[in-house]
Amino acid sequence: FSVLFEGRLLSGSGSLREWGVSGDSVLDVIHYDFCTRQELRELSDVWIHKWILHEKYGAFCLLSDSSFVACFRDSTKMRMANPHDRSFDYWTATSKATGASCSRHSFDNVPHELLKKLRSMQKARKNFVYPRCIKSQMPLEPENRGVTHDHFVCDFLDHRWNIESDLVAVFHLSNSSVHVFFDDCTEMIFKGLQPEQLIHADESGNLRRYTVSDMQYTELSSKKAGLDAALIQLGLNARQ
Repeated sequence: FSVLFEGRLLSGSGSLREWGVSGDSVLDVIHYDFCTRQELRELSDVWIHKWILHEKYGAFCLLSDSSFVACFRDSTKMRMANPHDRSFDYWTATSKATGASCSRHSFDNVPHELLKKLRSMQKARKNFVYPRCIKSQMPLEPENRGVTHDHFVCDFLDHRWNIESDLVAVFHLSNSSVHVFFDDCTEMIFKGLQPEQLIHADESGNLRRYTVSDMQYTELSSKKAGLDAALIQLGLNARQ
């Protein structure tokens, strides 16, 4: 990070508190340092590359490993590992008694009760072109494609969850990563529901690493309340 503190420009890593800087003392937070694509990959091996929200069915997502995931409104999920796969995985809704069960099905033998969901997923994939879908600012490198990690979307919150928030959508992935989209075309990605650090992508795709405890001292301060509320809601959903 770099901050202007009592007329001095401080640069370093970690938390501002480790440098003895309090929020009341910071005159102007300039920014945290840029981070590399390698640091992004170390934080999360997969993230949302493109997504579209269907008012009836839910969210459809193309992950950075080329797998395609549907997160339906009834809390069930469906995933196709790659465009050439002739099978799909299906997760039932999570319950306290049994949890979520996963089953694999071939396109040649689809259970009748899953036909409508599969067709909606296939139709969404064919229509996955800009501007119908939202494309992430997170970089997609060639080596990320085609290497499936068996991840899926555990949970998502869309704009209807909290009208007053500037959050557009929040995706909780099965690798514990959380990918957040804001209405100003910026994004965040971090690990777990109690993160210590996050990576932020601005509208130009520039990546910076931040310490979550210092968000209120940075240009991200206006996003902290919405993010905190989303993490609480995701935690509640995970315990249901």
